[in-house]
Amino acid sequence: MDSRRGNLLVTAAHCLPLDGASFAPGYGDGLALHGQWPVLDALPDPRYASARQKTDHWPYDWAFVRVARVGGKSVQEAVGSAFRLPAHPERLPGDLRRVTLIGYPQDKMGQHTCTVDSQPAYADYRRVQCAGFSSGVSGSPWVISAQGGAGVLVGVLGGAEQGGGFTDDVSYAARFDTGLTSLYAIAQR
Repeated sequence: MDSRRGNLLVTAAHCLPLDGASFAPGYGDGLALHGQWPVLDALPDPRYASARQKTDHWPYDWAFVRVARVGGKSVQEAVGSAFRLPAHPERLPGDLRRVTLIGYPQDKMGQHTCTVDSQPAYADYRRVQCAGFSSGVSGSPWVISAQGGAGVLVGVLGGAEQGGGFTDDVSYAARFDTGLTSLYAIAQR
C-alpha cells in the first residue's frame, strides 16, 4: 500500500502475530517471483487488542505491517503500490459498488480476485458474496477504483464472524473509522 517509506502492508488484526513471516508480492505456484520482504513488526488497532470479548474486537479488525528493505529497496519501490487509503474512511457509505477483493485461498494456487457490489451488514460491517474466497483469505484488501486508475482501500477481510460467515462464499469487512487514519499516521513514523 502507498506509504511514505514504502514499507507498509495492511491485513486483519486477527492474522497477527506474524513473527518470522515474509511478504511475497504476486506469490503463485509456490514461487515468489518478486522476492520476499521480512516482516519487522505489526500495529493492530489498539481497540482490537483491548477488547474483552471476541465479538467486541471485530469492528477494529485491521492492522498495518512494516516490512524490511530488501536489496536496498522498499517493497513499494520494487513492485509499486496497489492502493492508498481514503482521506476520510469514516465517510464512505455502507454499500459500495464494484469492490474488488484480492486474496490467496488455501485451497487454490495463486491469487484469487472477486469484484462485486457490497452491502451493509450488522451495524458496522460490509458484506459481499464471492465464490472461492475460502479459508486463508483473512486480511485480503477490499479496493475500489478511483480516478486515474489508483485503487482505494475500503476494507480488509475480517471483522464480523471473523470475516467469513458460515459459508466460504460470504465475506465481511469492518467499516473503517478515524482510528484507521490515526493508526496509519503512527505506522508511518
